[in-house]
Amino acid sequence: MTKEKIQKIIQEKVYLTPFIDTHEHLCEESERLEKSGNDDCWMDMLRPYLGDDLISAGLSMNDFERTWLPETPLSEKWNIISPYWNFVKNTGYTKAILISLKKLYDVDNISYDNLELIQQKYLELKKKGFYKTILRNFANVKSCQVNSLAGKLFCETEYPDLLMQDISFVPMFADTDSVLGESIEGFSEPTGIKVNNIDDWYTVIDWYFEKYGKDAVAVKSQNAYNREMNYERVPKEKAAPIFLKRLNKEKMSPDEKKQLEDHLFWYAVDKATEYNLPIKLHTGYFAGANGMPMDRLRNIPGELTAMCINAPKTKFVFMHMTYPYQNELTAIVKHHTNAHASMCWAWIINPIAAKNFLKEFLVTAPASKILTFGGDYGHVEAVVGHAEIARRGITQALTELVDEGWLNIEEVIELIEPIMYKNAERLFSRTI
Repeated sequence: MTKEKIQKIIQEKVYLTPFIDTHEHLCEESERLEKSGNDDCWMDMLRPYLGDDLISAGLSMNDFERTWLPETPLSEKWNIISPYWNFVKNTGYTKAILISLKKLYDVDNISYDNLELIQQKYLELKKKGFYKTILRNFANVKSCQVNSLAGKLFCETEYPDLLMQDISFVPMFADTDSVLGESIEGFSEPTGIKVNNIDDWYTVIDWYFEKYGKDAVAVKSQNAYNREMNYERVPKEKAAPIFLKRLNKEKMSPDEKKQLEDHLFWYAVDKATEYNLPIKLHTGYFAGANGMPMDRLRNIPGELTAMCINAPKTKFVFMHMTYPYQNELTAIVKHHTNAHASMCWAWIINPIAAKNFLKEFLVTAPASKILTFGGDYGHVEAVVGHAEIARRGITQALTELVDEGWLNIEEVIELIEPIMYKNAERLFSRTI
C-alpha cells in the first residue's frame, strides 16, 4: 500500500472522529452574547498567543495594549499589527487563527480590505447556541473541559453537557497577590465558615469539594507560573503556625511561604483524589512574552516524578506536552501508572514537535495514557483552527508510523478513537 493510500485511510478516520477537548478557558456563552459594539471585536481572538509572537517579533508593549482598546478603530488595529504580520504568519499561533477565519467566515487572509467583512460575519455567527454550533459542527468536538478564569473556583455552566468544568484549586493553597491575596476572606465567605486557624481552612476546602466535586471533571492548577513545582509533604504542625501568620497578615519568609503552600497543595490534592478527580497541572512553556524562567522549566520533569511517587493513588495530567521537555514527559508517563500526558496547547506552540511527540509516544508508552487535544483558548472561534492543526498532526504521525513499519494500518486505526476521545472518557469520571 502506498503512503498516499495509507494517509487517505487514516485521514478519513481522524477527521470523522470527534475530540474530547480537555482544556479551554471559555467564558459562558451568555457573557459573550452580552458584549456588543466596540467591546466585541473579532480581533480580540488574536490577543492571546498570536499577540505573544507579535511582541517577540518586536511590537512594543504600548502598541500591543493599544491594539486591544475598544475605542481603537479596526483599521488602526491592523495598522499597528501589519508591519509584523509577515514575521509571525508562519507560526502555529497564527495558522490556527487563519484556519478559523477560513472555516467560519470563508476568509483566506487578513487585510485592510476585509477587516469590516470579518467583523460582520463574526457578529452574524454569534447568537444563542453558537458555542455548540462552532464546537460540534466546525471543530467536531464532543465536549470541552473548561478552566474558568472568571475569578471563582468553579463555574456552574449553562451548558453542563457541552462545557465540563474544572475546579480551579490554586486559591486553596497558593499565596500570591494575583490569586490569593484576599482568599481567606473572599473564598471562605460563600461557605459561611469563619476562618480562625488551619483546621477552619481545611473545612473551607472540604466545602468546595462537597459542593462541586460531583459536578467537576478535574481540578486544575497553573501555579507553575509563580513557583517551582517541588511540592513537599510538609506536616501540619509546621504549617499551622505559618497559616496563622498569613491569616494575621504577618510577614512570612520565602521558606515559610513555600512550606505553607506545599502543605495546602497536598491537602487539596488528597481531597480531590477522594473525589476521583484527576489533577491537571500546567507544565512547560509559558504564555506571554519576556518572562519565562528556563532554569525553572528544566527542573519540572524531576518535580513531576516526585509528585507521582508522593501520591500513587492520584491521577496526574501533565499539560502542554511539558514543552520543550516532551521526551522527559514520555519517560515519566511510561514509568508511572498515575501519570498522563496532555497535548493541550502543544499543537500551536510547535506543530512539528507535537507531531513527533505523538509519534514517539505511541511506540514508547501505553496508548491509553495520552490526551491529544485541548485548545486552551478564551474565544471559542479559535478552537476550530487549533483542532484542524491537531488533526493534521495526528494524521501525519500515524501515517509515518505505518509507512516506516512501526505499526500496521489496522493497529493505528484502532488507536484513533482512544487517543482522540476514549482515553478522556476513561480518565475523567464526568465526560460525555
